[in-house]
Amino acid sequence: MAKYIGLQQRVYSIADVAFAAGGEATLYYVDNRPGLVAKIYKAGKNPREREDKLKTMVIHPPASTNEIAWPKDILYNSSGTFAGF
Repeated sequence: MAKYIGLQQRVYSIADVAFAAGGEATLYYVDNRPGLVAKIYKAGKNPREREDKLKTMVIHPPASTNEIAWPKDILYNSSGTFAGF
């Protein structure tokens, strides 16, 4: 399992095998976190502007996320580079 670090230093273990992929990112299940998935951007698809926008979304969530998908945390690889959410 790959390990990623969140904004508050929480460690997330991500499955080795993706369950879906698209042009910009790949989706993985998060170990021991039912209902959560990780979106990991492919190389060259994670510009700084995307990281800043996602940080703002995580810090300022809506009152309810029952009917929408909303990022819970930002993910960084072991080198501290933005990887996804």
